[in-house]
Amino acid sequence: MKNSEINLNVETQILKKQRNSSIELLRIICILLIIAHHYSVHGGFGVFKYDSLNAQQIYIQILSMFGRILCSVFAIITGYYMVNSKINYKKIYYLILEMLFYSFTILIVAYMIKIYPIPFSEVFKSLFPIFWGNWYLVAYIVFCFFIPYINVMLQRLNQKEFKRLLISLIVVWSVIPTLTHNCWKFSNLDFFFVMYCTRAYERKYIKVNEPPNKNYINICILLSGILLLIISVLLLDFLGVYFKSQMLIDLATYFREYNSVISVIIAVSMFRFFKNINFYSCILSFIASSVVGIYLIHDNLIMRKFIWEVLSPNIKYINSNYIYIHSILKILLVFMISLIIDKFRIYVLHKYLEGFEDKIFNFLIKKIKRLL
Repeated sequence: MKNSEINLNVETQILKKQRNSSIELLRIICILLIIAHHYSVHGGFGVFKYDSLNAQQIYIQILSMFGRILCSVFAIITGYYMVNSKINYKKIYYLILEMLFYSFTILIVAYMIKIYPIPFSEVFKSLFPIFWGNWYLVAYIVFCFFIPYINVMLQRLNQKEFKRLLISLIVVWSVIPTLTHNCWKFSNLDFFFVMYCTRAYERKYIKVNEPPNKNYINICILLSGILLLIISVLLLDFLGVYFKSQMLIDLATYFREYNSVISVIIAVSMFRFFKNINFYSCILSFIASSVVGIYLIHDNLIMRKFIWEVLSPNIKYINSNYIYIHSILKILLVFMISLIIDKFRIYVLHKYLEGFEDKIFNFLIKKIKRLL
């Protein structure tokens, strides 16, 4: 075999091992928009009234529209990597350690420097983050234990059965609740299951790489969905002010729930668009590896109140034109500072504690196997 052929084979193997950076870029965009969502929903803005609605308040409403949708995107990404894979229990173990680390550390630091009077309920929840911590990560960890059984079930379905299951899930979980204003309530696990199934079907029965014209359709659907979300906010606000109806103002963010029909369409088309853009960037991989840490830091129960209500309070700018620059700068600063903190954890603390953490993991695995 020629040297050029050997080099080509080596390069091919390397590319296969490299994670598609378009997915990493998607994860970074998602966490930025989730931070923007938290700026809005955790900013202490309260309920907007039809007789005092202004452009700044409408901006806050629009800013809140994409956070929950992007939780569905993360669930689809989980399906993208896990449909044909086995559960990595060590990864789950490290996720739990990361959650515990940030919950305990933030509690201790916040108590020492007295960032604000922390009530006992927040202290108690911080001590048990697996039960009262970041809802998305907890739901993800719980869902992971069901993935092996879900995969077996989905593999036994033929295409016709799988399609019927998927249509039934979308109708029950998305279409009917959207039309009836969430008449059925679900747990945090259901959207994982529905989004997981959509990706499993696509991976099993649809070509992995679509032609460029097909990806053009994905971006058109995505942009149309985003435009429709924004129009829904503006239209309901306009009608609310015109008819002096508080109910219409309250419904302005109606379609932002992750199970609304528009949200599902945006989540699926967004993932499919980015999935078909193939490239590799070590910088994006470096940043994306801290997405979980960024989420755990900025949406920690204590940090959430400190960032949005205590430190340069968001509510202070609700009637000011400075809210636009304030929101952008604060979102970017929260992202960057959280990224730096998480990199310190990874390259300093985790580097020196990894051996000790592995010993604990092996000890726990042995105990669990004996019990089973």
